[in-house]
Amino acid sequence: MRRAVGVYLVCALSLAGVGRAAQWRHHFPWPDHRILLLGTFHFKDAGLDSYKPEFDVDILSEERQREVEDVLGCLAEYRPTKIALEVKAARQAELDTEYGAFLSGGLELTSDETHQLGFKLAQRLGHRRVYAIDAPARWYEPYVDPDEYAREQGQGALLDSPLVDKYEELYRQEDREKNERTLLSTLVHLNDPTRTRLGHGRYLIENFPAGTATEYPGVDSKTAWYNRNLRIFANLQRIVELPEERILVIIGAGHLPILNHAIDSSPEFWLIEPGDYLNYRCPPKETSRAPKPPMIGQISYSSFRYKTGELLTSQELWDRNYGARNDLDSSLLVTVTVLGEPETRAMPLTLHVVAQKGGEVVDDRRSRVGPFDKDGALAFPLMIHGPLCDTVIVRARLETHDRVIDEQTLELHHTCGE
Repeated sequence: MRRAVGVYLVCALSLAGVGRAAQWRHHFPWPDHRILLLGTFHFKDAGLDSYKPEFDVDILSEERQREVEDVLGCLAEYRPTKIALEVKAARQAELDTEYGAFLSGGLELTSDETHQLGFKLAQRLGHRRVYAIDAPARWYEPYVDPDEYAREQGQGALLDSPLVDKYEELYRQEDREKNERTLLSTLVHLNDPTRTRLGHGRYLIENFPAGTATEYPGVDSKTAWYNRNLRIFANLQRIVELPEERILVIIGAGHLPILNHAIDSSPEFWLIEPGDYLNYRCPPKETSRAPKPPMIGQISYSSFRYKTGELLTSQELWDRNYGARNDLDSSLLVTVTVLGEPETRAMPLTLHVVAQKGGEVVDDRRSRVGPFDKDGALAFPLMIHGPLCDTVIVRARLETHDRVIDEQTLELHHTCGE
């Protein structure tokens, strides 16, 4: 049985301000380029992270190689134009030589994820090149050890935060479970938005607040991590060449929070959630069936009269002949309910709502509505200038990044009184 899943967009807007707010998006074109960030664990861990894995994954085993093929099949559906890897950008020439040797049959692949996922997928898609986008971090100089500083300043209690143990427990559990799960299931887990945000929290505890009103050694020590990820984002900007790029980035899952923020905030890129492919299009083997796609359940509306700020229903607006007065601007508050199944909650969607009056588009809105985490609906304040005594058509489309899932139309026909 279907259930409503969605989010409430709650906005406190003055009636005079709605019209101005409706115009902002027309200053920015819809992004031409897409980026899908795939966060991974390191198949061949080099021991460079703070947590040292206790369990190895034999990615070259026959069973794991089948799982690699499953993941590659999912990612191939994204149809990337470029594949970017966690390799220092300064090593691009070396990467070109290495990948060229692989294409010619002169390189035996290692267990590293750049080879097992990056090289193999690029070859499958006929790519002649893969792209190095990692970057070195830049540290504040002179470096001040935040742990030593905290102890010297009597802030040593920060280093005993119980949250540190909680994170260690989480890392050990995930380390163990990656040998119990399929590769696809592990990647679904690592790319879960909640897991991604929680993981970033490790940088914001323990010695992070160490310091005084004029010194911030804890913060400064983490700045290099932010700096490195912003440099990676700059490298992604630099590899854009085609009019519409579809970039796949294969990178350690710890990089996701900052890169997600940069890409999602950028007017140049559309951030594509990996769950759209790993969850929805390619469910893990443990799932008995693919979930049914979401759909638009209902479109409802009410109306605003602007000059007085009086809230009226649409019928009241017409009945009292406000629509016949050209000195009034009106607005439809459109509420769209999205229906789906719990399994589709990780699916990123866009709700596209267009209002037409007299055959002309008078408002056009898009809103990202996933991943879902609560039941609800989406409210769109649509600006209709002038009288409402004409046919008004509201079209709502539920879209992924490359296709329309569902579309519904609401037509309002009213005749103004004399």
